[in-house]
Amino acid sequence: MAIIFNPNKKIFTLQTAHTTYQMQVDRLGYLLHLYYGAKSTCDMDYVLTYADRGFSGNPYAAGMNRTYSLDTLPQEYPTLGTGDFRNIALDIKNEQGTESVELLYKSHEIRDGKYALKGLPAVWASDDEAQTLEIVLGDDIAGVEVHLLYGVLEACDVITRSVLIKNTGSRNITIEKAHAACLDMVYGDYDVIRFYGKHAMERNLERTHLGPVSYTHLRAHETGRNLVCRLLLEKKKKK
Repeated sequence: MAIIFNPNKKIFTLQTAHTTYQMQVDRLGYLLHLYYGAKSTCDMDYVLTYADRGFSGNPYAAGMNRTYSLDTLPQEYPTLGTGDFRNIALDIKNEQGTESVELLYKSHEIRDGKYALKGLPAVWASDDEAQTLEIVLGDDIAGVEVHLLYGVLEACDVITRSVLIKNTGSRNITIEKAHAACLDMVYGDYDVIRFYGKHAMERNLERTHLGPVSYTHLRAHETGRNLVCRLLLEKKKKK
C-alpha cells in the first residue's frame, strides 16, 4: 500500500518507490509535518522537539505549556493568526476584517485512484496505479473547512498536492492567500527545480539554490504567476 495510517500514533505515511512523506495529528489536533526524503519504514515523530519557547506564542489549548508553540513546530498547512510568524499557506478574512483561522483535524479518507480536479488540468492515474489521501481540517468558529489532497503514484515516485477550501458558515469569507502545499525543511542542502510555462512554452527549467536551512525557515509553494508550475527538491550530492 502506498498510503498507511497508524491509528495509535495518528501518523500518515506516504510511500513511493524511493521516497517517504510523513505527517502526524498531535494531541491538540494540529497536523504536523514529520519527514520527506529517502524511503524509510520508521515513524519520524522523534524529530519533533519541545523546549521552553518563552518568546513564542502558544495556542489556548496548550495552557501554560511553554514548550508548545506553533511558531516552531513544522505544520503541514499553517495559517495566519495562530501564533506562527513564518510564511503561511492560508490567509482567510471574514466579514469583520479578522484574518485568523485555526485548522484542526476532523477526518480523513484513503481511497484507490488519483483525485480529480474538476475543470482543471491534473495528473490522471487508474485505480491500480495510485492512491489518494484526503485529510479534512476545519475551524467551526470561522466556518472554514480545508481538504488536503495527496495523490501518490508509487511506481512513478510522484506525490501530487492540491487543496480544496470550503465555506461551511453562513457569512462571506475572503481568501487572501492560498497555496497548494507548504514544506518545512529542517536540515539539508537543496536546489528547488521548477518547470514553469504556458501554451507553446511548456517545461521551462528554473533551478534555485537554497543552501543549508536551519529550523523551519524554508517553505515552498506553487506560485500563481505561471499557468503550469511543478516544484521538485533535489538534495545536492557531496563531491
